[in-house]
Amino acid sequence: MPQFHRIASVCLLALSCAAPAWARLGVGPSAPIDPVKFPAVRNQDQAAAADNGSVTLFVWHDSRHGDGDVYGARVKHDGTVLDPNGIEIAAGSGQQAEPAVSWDGSNWLVAWSDNGAVQVGRVSPAGAILDAPTTLSGAGQAAHPAVAWNGALHVVVCSEDVANVRKIHGATLDDEGQVVAADAALSLGGSDVRPSVAAAGANALVAFETSAAGNEDIRAFRVTAALPSGVITRLDATDVALVSQSDPQEFPAVASNGSAWLVAWEDFRARASNGADVRGTRVSSAGAVLDNSTIAIAVGAGSDVGVALAHDGAQWLATWTSSASGQLLRTIANNGNPAGASHTGATPRSLARRWLSWMQ
Repeated sequence: MPQFHRIASVCLLALSCAAPAWARLGVGPSAPIDPVKFPAVRNQDQAAAADNGSVTLFVWHDSRHGDGDVYGARVKHDGTVLDPNGIEIAAGSGQQAEPAVSWDGSNWLVAWSDNGAVQVGRVSPAGAILDAPTTLSGAGQAAHPAVAWNGALHVVVCSEDVANVRKIHGATLDDEGQVVAADAALSLGGSDVRPSVAAAGANALVAFETSAAGNEDIRAFRVTAALPSGVITRLDATDVALVSQSDPQEFPAVASNGSAWLVAWEDFRARASNGADVRGTRVSSAGAVLDNSTIAIAVGAGSDVGVALAHDGAQWLATWTSSASGQLLRTIANNGNPAGASHTGATPRSLARRWLSWMQ
């Protein structure tokens, strides 16, 4: 699995207001567009980010201590790194990895995998660790956490393997970091992994990878959760098939514009010539697939991987890593039409100001 990976520093491309978990790139509205570097030793990767309106919290997997920990840093919208040495969010023996993060209006909630469990903790706007880690997952081997705030609750999802049956599980927490509804299975199949989640009001869309039909496909289902019970309820009796091809589709990402969702993934239908492409589809608030032939987000030369998505209030923003061109960016209109050509991540300052103006 390719990863957004750097030796001796983390370079986080700051582009939009949220990022999916396990997108191997973190996105947030810091400026300039040129990569922001956090100095560190050894390897840093698996970045994710969430913005609070003026500051973005980036989180990542960090190997400075030899194994794997989760670190973070706050970055202002002018590109100022507030925590140049990083914030140690989760450390211990073994691997703390795959961080995900959301903002609830008061604090950030960070989720991560820890040696087969999924844990969470809050970070304040001042960069303080507010909680001891809370374990959310159940008896199975858990991985790939993702988190979204639905206006009342943090919805945390992950994949759990119990006796070789892999399902998407979920739990909810309030803005005090307290578990409201405990871990429970959400998906219907037995080979479901790598969930991504985004909220549109009280409802959220969970996109995931499954091999239920033999090859890796991307499916989704809508959920809702509300106080006081916090229980996550499925809104779709069956999974929504977003794409089904004889070649694999993997690593979904999802973002919301408030009334619909955009899901994107790595698509291998043209792997003989291109390797992986990035394709996607919109999903309506009613759970209908709006782009049955898929949106061709990145289908050029070279392999395109690690897609991350966000919405700036007017249009979608996609960014991914191209083996031919480095980090690329593209806007997608609300109607699903890709708007213009892709841009490289190392952009002129004039273009950087244009991207930033979307956030203001």
